[in-house]
Amino acid sequence: MSSVPTSSVPIVLVNRSENPYSRALGERIAGYVILGTAVLNLAIAKPMGQMQEELTGDGEMWTGLILTEGIVRGLLGAVFLTTGYVKYSRWKKWENEHAGSKSYGHHLSLNIDI
Repeated sequence: MSSVPTSSVPIVLVNRSENPYSRALGERIAGYVILGTAVLNLAIAKPMGQMQEELTGDGEMWTGLILTEGIVRGLLGAVFLTTGYVKYSRWKKWENEHAGSKSYGHHLSLNIDI
């Protein structure tokens, strides 16, 4: 049997840590957007209920549904804002504790024979 020469190909895998600030910022933005829609729901609940009362006679039900949706959105928005600010403050605390030290991603090198 003849042997075929093989070559070694290095592969480098890099694990880059996600910036936690980007996730905290996204959660805060989502919280503000959801809170904005909650305020909009609470503002339009009564006029929409009056309009539905004139059209179909079930305005109280619509007012209750829109108010409930506004309250649920408000709670979700508050949760997103709170978690976003908590994550941001934890990240800033960690960053201040480790100021001056450089952190690099983890490198793993593999050689594969082809």
